[in-house]
Amino acid sequence: MKFTTKARTGLEAPGVYIGETSIKNTKLRRFLVLTAVKLFRHQRGRILFVTPTLCINIGEYLPEASTMQYIARNTSIPVPKVHCAFGHKDSTYIVMSRIKGKALVHGWLQRSPESQAAILKQLRGMVENMRRLKPPSAAVANVDGGALSDGRLPGACRLAGSDSTTFGPFDNILAFHSYLRSRGGLGPEFAVEDERLSADINELIRFHNRKWPDPVFTHGDLSSLNIMADGDVVTGVIDWETAGWYPYYWEYSTACQVNYSNRFWRAEIDHFLEPFPDELNYEEIRRWHFGDTQIVQTVNAAWTHATSHALQHALEMFWSTSGWRTAGVVASSGNENYKTLRNNVIASWTRDPGLRRLNIGIATMFASAAAKGYDGSLVNGSLAIPYFNTNIGDVSSSLLGLTLAGISLGGLPFFIPASYVSDYMGRRFTVAIGSSIMLAAAIIQCATSGVYAFLGTRIMLGIGLGFSQTASPPLTNEIVHPKHRANVTNLFQAIWYWGAIVSTILTLGTLFVGNSWSWRVPCLMQGLFPAIQLFGLLFVPESPRWLVSKNRHDEALRILARYHANGVVDDELVQYEFEEICQALDVERKLPSPLAGPRSSPLRAIDTVF
Repeated sequence: MKFTTKARTGLEAPGVYIGETSIKNTKLRRFLVLTAVKLFRHQRGRILFVTPTLCINIGEYLPEASTMQYIARNTSIPVPKVHCAFGHKDSTYIVMSRIKGKALVHGWLQRSPESQAAILKQLRGMVENMRRLKPPSAAVANVDGGALSDGRLPGACRLAGSDSTTFGPFDNILAFHSYLRSRGGLGPEFAVEDERLSADINELIRFHNRKWPDPVFTHGDLSSLNIMADGDVVTGVIDWETAGWYPYYWEYSTACQVNYSNRFWRAEIDHFLEPFPDELNYEEIRRWHFGDTQIVQTVNAAWTHATSHALQHALEMFWSTSGWRTAGVVASSGNENYKTLRNNVIASWTRDPGLRRLNIGIATMFASAAAKGYDGSLVNGSLAIPYFNTNIGDVSSSLLGLTLAGISLGGLPFFIPASYVSDYMGRRFTVAIGSSIMLAAAIIQCATSGVYAFLGTRIMLGIGLGFSQTASPPLTNEIVHPKHRANVTNLFQAIWYWGAIVSTILTLGTLFVGNSWSWRVPCLMQGLFPAIQLFGLLFVPESPRWLVSKNRHDEALRILARYHANGVVDDELVQYEFEEICQALDVERKLPSPLAGPRSSPLRAIDTVF
């Protein structure tokens, strides 16, 4: 991969696009920046936060730096100050100031209407400020007159197998529109309407071929993720990689292209951008026929073409309940969504401090499933031990069956109250109660004599298991990193068999011990699993979903940042997860369903059991 220092058409060999000039590219600055990158590279994100006031943007598109300088010189829009920018090997490095505040995606729905209105008014003024900029020509291009960049519109090089996301520049808007159609295989021979094409494509061609005014300067991604605010003041607009001179409707149509974690923002766009509904409709036609993937086309079209409130509600319900979501975050089937978001973790979780600590803690939560498997095999194995039969005496088959079912007798009635405790007191608290009861029961069981005392301790074990087994699965599912969620979900119940295997091996090993310890040791070892869980609570954080449900939003966000992004609160994945949890809980509260309201907890508990 080689750098190019001239504008590209989007049809040349793939490469990292540098643009015309670097900024303050001295040898000393290059040395300091590259040294800082090596020191902070463990963050593994696109943005490295090196000091409280500076960060380094590592990418493949240097004109973003000149764009920010252009906006800073010619408008009053607050943007990061660029201190240095250059290309090195296969990457570009932009050193810039950090913006005070938080992205609007964090806490927008919790803001008062007055706060939202104040921010939207400022955004409207900033957009009007951009619209007053005069284009240097009729070209669709970046501020340097070179190639544009947009991951949603990969260049022709992407089609050839490259990771390049640059395209253009184009002499005029007509050439830009022709390029958009050509990405779907509509060549120059279809520059005008043709009877071989469908009616909506011909309508799109008519729209593209009309007379166009000069392009306007466009940010290209005015998402709530890219607008920073401190209180009610907009402190900065970031991520100018997609900016350039585009058709007048482009700002509106790209802003409306929200993803499913950012749906709330769609309702706000018309409040700060001039709406272009007809142009948006043509863009939806264009994305439908010439978009990047059929899956995205199908999902987006199903949503945007839903003309009735009922159908939109049905789609919302589908995403919330069909298994694509678990505990307020996307489950294994939706992990593809996360792969497009920047995340400050190391690829190997064993080398990442946050993920390593989190996954070790999650592994200890598997102990409740292992304890269930251990008990399932314990009594059967113990019946083969002579001293165990001597202890319980000659009992009837019905009493023996009751003893075998003791764990269920204790657990079944306590799953429901355990779910209430989990909802009101927290997942970790409930796991701690259950593990403590099980540990105490195992110790007492080891010291018992007689069938009734043994039955009582088994019922006590069942009570503890009811609490632990109710809270452990949702806790692990709600704290695990999205890329590991599928594995954790699959492993949890599979650990049951490991517990059964350990129990079988242990009872076999003590079978020939010549005293009562031949059965007391296996019973005592049943306390090993709750002890592991209690120890694991030192590593496992509280569920962010539960914290958000208790309006402890800041604490939930800090936990997500610490364990999913090594403390980077503004990490894209962290913000995505946090907002999705908030929206999922909001939907749950509004659902006219038996799963909403006071009966939700027991039903969730029963669902966990089965």
